[in-house]
Amino acid sequence: MEYLKPIILCLFISLFFSCEDNKDNEAVDASEMDLAQSLVGTWLVDSMATKVVMVPAEDITILDPNTPGTGSINLSGDVNASLNYLTRMTRYSNNYSADTYDYFKVSNYPLNDTSWAMDRVDLRVSQSSSSLAIETFNDYFSNFINEFYYDFNTSSFSVGVNHAIDPTDNTIMSWSSDSYTYDAWFTFYLESPTQIILELTVDDWPSEASYNLYSESSYEYYFQANQEFEFANETKYHSISLGSGYHYVTVYDTYGDGGIQGAVRTPASEGITITGSIAAATESVSAGESKDIYDGGESSIQTMTFNSDGTVIISYSEDQIEDDELDLWYINDNSELVIIDGDYYDGESSNIVLILTLNQVGNKKVMTSSMEWCEYLELEESQCIEEYLSLENELLLNNGAIESIQQVLEIKLTPLGSNSVAYDGR
Repeated sequence: MEYLKPIILCLFISLFFSCEDNKDNEAVDASEMDLAQSLVGTWLVDSMATKVVMVPAEDITILDPNTPGTGSINLSGDVNASLNYLTRMTRYSNNYSADTYDYFKVSNYPLNDTSWAMDRVDLRVSQSSSSLAIETFNDYFSNFINEFYYDFNTSSFSVGVNHAIDPTDNTIMSWSSDSYTYDAWFTFYLESPTQIILELTVDDWPSEASYNLYSESSYEYYFQANQEFEFANETKYHSISLGSGYHYVTVYDTYGDGGIQGAVRTPASEGITITGSIAAATESVSAGESKDIYDGGESSIQTMTFNSDGTVIISYSEDQIEDDELDLWYINDNSELVIIDGDYYDGESSNIVLILTLNQVGNKKVMTSSMEWCEYLELEESQCIEEYLSLENELLLNNGAIESIQQVLEIKLTPLGSNSVAYDGR
């Protein structure tokens, strides 16, 4: 394919820079040439963000997930937190019936803070799965919940919970008195340093029984001598701090018929109590006003180099593989940047065409591309209607409240250098 590149490149330059729209031998419009010249060179891609933008057909009120609401949902017990952000509140439709299902999420952090701080707690309630889930920096808890334990009020954008998660079983390992004869090593593993409780109960013959605890990480027994019992059916408890790794409870019986039953546990769980209610912060959006409803975050594609010969080098991951397809660019009659990204994937070639508007912000350029949501998803008309209805339900809006939805790509560029060959429109 390499030998075809000069031919393809000449055809491209001839088609788009010399005779676009049958303008035989006419000079390229000066403004287009100035704009093209300003792009020639290498640019650092500060960010590449994708957004979904909604334009309502009527005045609407929607949830504001980044402002604290009124009230809070409070957790106590194994998790202690006060959650005052209602970050998601939606009602899903069932595809096979007229049923709808409630879903909400509350947190002690706003939606636009995606970090996981040590004190972060997220709580989710899903009616469709009849479940409640709590996620913290270190743990995840889930529990069955039903309609009697939560409130969901769409008119006031408020939710409430009154529920308790029972204490969890904190047993790491256990064994019965007949699990061995003369001796045995019962093994358990700790992923991190842990406070454990060793519980042992002897049978009617205490003089026959003894025990100890060995740690592989220290290669030592915890007790200097094997421990013994004083009377029949005695139970002993030891609270011990152990490091990570494998540990072994060693038990002995001189008669050879076992006799000690035991368990290794972590300190007792308290369970979690969840109570309270929160009315979300809201914001108003006027008819015809654009509103971001999803921000896909930002990701850098490193650099872009616009060459004066009409080629562009895009240094993101696809160009790290054996992709010898040409990437091309030009400025169209509407002063928009057109990038034809020659893609090569799984043995097949294809072109991805991006049309972007250009704005100058200081020494930076902001490139923006917008496409209607259904067109972006390649949906048929009937599917598009369902897509709009689904989003209206999720945002708790009336049917027909959304006029349009746009998929928006925004790329921010900072100049790194320019090419020595000037762009002259040929």
